[in-house]
Amino acid sequence: MPGRFVPLFPFVLLLASVAASVLVGLGPKAARPVAAIFPPWWGAGRAFDAAALSGASIVRFGALRTIIITASGAPALGSALRASGALAIMDAGALGACSFNSASQ
Repeated sequence: MPGRFVPLFPFVLLLASVAASVLVGLGPKAARPVAAIFPPWWGAGRAFDAAALSGASIVRFGALRTIIITASGAPALGSALRASGALAIMDAGALGACSFNSASQ
């Protein structure tokens, strides 16, 4: 039986490496809006409060009410959002969730 799973190993390894590469590429960049993804079982109010407690400026909600688009120039924004309960932090521009144009401000 163990022999029949061997052909799947290269596929699983390839899939894991592609997923890791995508997640690293979607990570937040300095001084750019980020999408803070809070647990889906939280309500919009709890996610909003948690993002606000991190010290970030809240731009808007994302596609789901537990995704909050935030902005801050602080280098520790990701750590503060994670400490507030965010499950993941991603570059909002890379996700297409928020286009940030400094000329429009």
